[in-house]
Amino acid sequence: MSKFTKATGKSIATVNPYNAIDVTLKVAKEKLAIIKAKSSQLDEIDSPDRKKKFLKNENKQLRDQLATMSDNVNLLIEQMNKETLRKRRLGLVQNDEVRVKAAEQEIVNNDKSLLLLYKEHGQLRKRLEEVRNP
Repeated sequence: MSKFTKATGKSIATVNPYNAIDVTLKVAKEKLAIIKAKSSQLDEIDSPDRKKKFLKNENKQLRDQLATMSDNVNLLIEQMNKETLRKRRLGLVQNDEVRVKAAEQEIVNNDKSLLLLYKEHGQLRKRLEEVRNP
């Protein structure tokens, strides 16, 4: 069973986290505007129990909205981590390719060095024969 976002009601796997955050922010702004409008009613309420109930309701709405926003931010972070891991894996593949190329170049360079050493060895051997047999 896949998870669904609170803001869009869509599956987390199909949601663009930036869009989900935008939707959540718009909803939050609308709810804050409504809460600000209702906060003027708080002064008119005489009963402490009613004030308490009103404030609890307002608090609940704000906590729910904050939880939704937190979920969307967590979704964004999760997708960013996945993307980072994917890029790192690609980077490792590229690093492996670079290592292989470097190793191949090192082999070519070592072959050249060996050829030069063989050539020098042959020249020294000829010189040694000349010195032994004047």
